[in-house]
Amino acid sequence: MPPAGAPQPGLHAVRIPSVDRPTVRVAYLIPTNRVAQADGVYKLQTTILAYQAWYRDQMERNGFGPKTFHVEAESDGRTPKVHVVDLAVGDAYLRGDLWGRTVSAASAAGVPVWASRQVWWLIPEAHVLKADGTLEGGTALGAGFGSGDDGGVGMIGSDGLVRMKPELLSDNRGYANLTLPELGAVRMVQDVTFPWFEGRTLSSVCSAIVGAGLHELSHAFGLPHNMRNDDNMHGNLMGNGLRGWRGALYPDRYGTDYVRLSYGSALLLNWSRYFNSDASFTDTGRPTVSVQSATSIQTTNGMAHIQFRAADAGGLAAAFLIWKGDLVDEMLLSGNVTTQRFETPYFSTGASTEYKVLVVDRQGNRAEAARRIAVTSIGSPAPEPKIKITPTSPAAGQTVAFDATGSRDPDHSAASLQAEWDFDADGVFDASPSTTRRATRSFEVPGTYLARARLRDPAGGEALSSPIGFRVVDPAEKQQQLGIRVEGDGLRLVWPISPYGYRLQRAESLGTSESWVDEPVPPRIWGLTNVVELPVSGQTRFYRLVR
Repeated sequence: MPPAGAPQPGLHAVRIPSVDRPTVRVAYLIPTNRVAQADGVYKLQTTILAYQAWYRDQMERNGFGPKTFHVEAESDGRTPKVHVVDLAVGDAYLRGDLWGRTVSAASAAGVPVWASRQVWWLIPEAHVLKADGTLEGGTALGAGFGSGDDGGVGMIGSDGLVRMKPELLSDNRGYANLTLPELGAVRMVQDVTFPWFEGRTLSSVCSAIVGAGLHELSHAFGLPHNMRNDDNMHGNLMGNGLRGWRGALYPDRYGTDYVRLSYGSALLLNWSRYFNSDASFTDTGRPTVSVQSATSIQTTNGMAHIQFRAADAGGLAAAFLIWKGDLVDEMLLSGNVTTQRFETPYFSTGASTEYKVLVVDRQGNRAEAARRIAVTSIGSPAPEPKIKITPTSPAAGQTVAFDATGSRDPDHSAASLQAEWDFDADGVFDASPSTTRRATRSFEVPGTYLARARLRDPAGGEALSSPIGFRVVDPAEKQQQLGIRVEGDGLRLVWPISPYGYRLQRAESLGTSESWVDEPVPPRIWGLTNVVELPVSGQTRFYRLVR
């Protein structure tokens, strides 16, 4: 017998059409005893466009071009479509198992969850702020295998939707003792309403939840966790760096925060059909892969060697090593059949742990194989590299700092490690090994770069870091704010740095009596304040971005 309050198929069902290519879709789910947040749809539209823009930038930084996912749009072809769906259950029922029951209730209401060529971002309106300041009914989860046309699901709670208000991202007030009406009438309590690692301000908890939303949506694309080169609020989207969203949008305000897409995640998405939705796919066969290393191995030069064999009739693209659920290495593949090995410093001496090898072919089909392997360390284990690059978007000619002091070694002090740097990932190391583990360099030519370090311990063990992509911008471009030009009867807005939370307004004249009104354009304006004169249909009008 289903639990009390379980949804009955057909009640409140909506008709949601199919899609003709891999598409991200959004559903805002409203239980019987709740109403939608007044600006909930707008916030979801703005946020999903932010995610698109961020991915476009990050894929390019990693060397794969400005790729991003395709999102379902309204009839204008630009504004993201948000399906507001009434559920046949109450919020208390959902909170009993927010993931499972939300998916079931959404399916019963007509949302084609897990359908082919559809990744759904689900937001159940189910949170409750209790009298002691604790939140119930919040969640951040996502899942998807990511092979071919496989579907996926990302989910964020309605407490997260409250915090997706654009203006909160730059609001540096401490949130303790404040109220947010959409969250509840109770005053928020420091480290109770939100966990300590999300920070102490409205800005930081907004940044954390916007990053978490994209993190879970990316699990739906099939991305695993990745903790290399990662710190809380500065690091990988698929690690703790997700909370540094504000630093990616406002690098001059929040210079210590940053969320990046790791190279390994970008390599995996480079072949995803969701990031190549305009392409034609003819192959649905998954590659074959097997782990060939024995269940008990010894290290060589401080590294565990994990050998695998892969094959695919249509052509292999890349392989990925996953250890304890985290991505720890990646490599490009070619041809139809290959035997390769990963050499990794990530192992637990003597313990049997699972290594998984994931292989993707050139049409985005995936397969994986796993084996539990006990590793015996012979001699000194190699270092575990960790690097950081600041600033994340330097101007041409500006000094860039490269830092590997966060690297560790199981049996040597960090200070005894040496680092040498390859500033453009061409395989040639441009700086001599040094125990300072730091280097500086400026880049005169704007563009995207990949940098990595090689760490060496006193016993001769060596390991390469995962590369980090960064963008060098033209100094003039960094000062540019908003560019607008007429294209036919429409407007084209161009801005070089991702902003957040602004809307476009127009006026017929400037002076003491000007009247500004919102320009009815899609909610994609994330800009810095500016006023420009622009003729439209024979008239002179003025435009500005405001918050």
